Amino acid sequence: MKKIFLMFAMLLFSVSLVWATPTIVNGKVYSGPTTASPVVVGATVDTECLETASTASDDTDAFGEYFTAVDCEIGYTVESCVGSICNSAVVNNTLPQQLNIVGVDIFNVPEFSVITALVALAGATVVFVVVRKRN
Repeated sequence: MKKIFLMFAMLLFSVSLVWATPTIVNGKVYSGPTTASPVVVGATVDTECLETASTASDDTDAFGEYFTAVDCEIGYTVESCVGSICNSAVVNNTLPQQLNIVGVDIFNVPEFSVITALVALAGATVVFVVVRKRN
């Protein structure tokens, strides 16, 4: 994944010499309020530069990380969301006018495995009650 990210960053670096400065947005998605909380795997993260309306989307990997790229200048605000849960950051000058990198972590996103377990439990309960009534 890191090699793909580096290749993507190099591609954006070469494109930035011709067009506007791209901003790489990366971060992690957590199921709780702190970075000590478990990460959320497979969550879709939508990223937007609020001033330019440039958008991108990515799914979190096995480590809860996501990488997106949007057209966003220094001083603009980048917002990343999983559903209605959002977090934002202001783009600052991390590299000299070639590539901006912003870290935006998202907290308190329910884990998909917990939701799946609750749905499976509810389904099993319904099946159990139906089978019990037939006997």
